[in-house]
Amino acid sequence: VVPDNPDVFGAVIISNTYADGVGVIVFDKTVTSIGSEAFWNCANLTSVVIPEGVTSIGNSTFELCKNLISVQLPESLNSLGSYVFARCEDLLSVNLPHNIKSLNSFTFENCANLTTITLPEGLTSISSNVFNGCSSLTSIVIPDSVTVIDENSFEL
Repeated sequence: VVPDNPDVFGAVIISNTYADGVGVIVFDKTVTSIGSEAFWNCANLTSVVIPEGVTSIGNSTFELCKNLISVQLPESLNSLGSYVFARCEDLLSVNLPHNIKSLNSFTFENCANLTTITLPEGLTSISSNVFNGCSSLTSIVIPDSVTVIDENSFEL
């Protein structure tokens, strides 16, 4: 997998290898944030494991990764931008770490096969259109900590 925008990691890619069905990107130093559109429209991306230490993921980072099925997010993550997983049609489930306090607009827009999402206790707001078009989402538990749910958050 080749990042669409390799300049948004705050580190230099020193190797990008693929073996035994797994792509591994190695950086010259620890990555703490993944900037906007880093993997935008990476059609071959099917699974992502974000390492501990990453605290933020920018806007549209995985948008249009239509074959992305699974994502593992680190507990260190505390910020997700807008459209992060928008139009990831094959994404099945997501467990959000406990440090996420808000979901920005269109985070999971048109994730047509998303069936399960775990919202963390401590989440306080769900912005507009977060789950817009998530037609397979059959049930969701909204934590008591949520005080704001914006319009069209669950629009089909």
